[in-house]
Amino acid sequence: MSQTWEAKAAGDVVVRRWPVPVPDGDSLSSVSTSASGVTVDSDETDRNDAVVTLSAGTAGATASVTITASTTNGLSLSETFLLPIRATAAQITTTARDVVYFAMRKITGNGNDPEASEADDALERLNDMVALWRIDGLDFGLPVPLSLGDTLSLPDEYLAALKFNLRVSCHDHYDAPITQYDGMMAAETKRLIANRLFAPADLSIPNTIQGLAETWTIPLT
Repeated sequence: MSQTWEAKAAGDVVVRRWPVPVPDGDSLSSVSTSASGVTVDSDETDRNDAVVTLSAGTAGATASVTITASTTNGLSLSETFLLPIRATAAQITTTARDVVYFAMRKITGNGNDPEASEADDALERLNDMVALWRIDGLDFGLPVPLSLGDTLSLPDEYLAALKFNLRVSCHDHYDAPITQYDGMMAAETKRLIANRLFAPADLSIPNTIQGLAETWTIPLT
């Protein structure tokens, strides 16, 4: 069954990962990638992840990418991913400054811009957040460090997650109360993006361990 990756804009170069279900005691040795409707710029291994760099594509089409992974113990694993191609990554032009000002709005007051030092503090937290989220697999493809004037080239639906999570972080930094709504939005928007980026785990049993069984004794009462 094919998995679906997050869409990319036709003109963007993106990196996509596949956590290969390598059995315990084995390790990923190499990967090869074939694709239809998109260009494979490179593929490589990162521990037990297959990492593929993709570019081009036709807006409105859905590309197909098949990755075949080989393990040290000679196991071959394959997965196909669908990659929707859109015309542009974003219809809303948003800069890092826009996200920072949104996050600070309830601290500085509506209509008031943060001081330069406050904006720098929030920007530092934004960069830390974007970098840290990569560990969780929430890689938005944004360069780090960001400057206030940098345009954020990412899908529009990702913006709310950045804005509300940075707001929670900034309010904590200034020891300012956060509303229940802001806290809920921060958690919910991050969860929605995680659900989109993370494909369901491959629960199939590797060939190397098929046929093995374990006996359980269950006392009857």
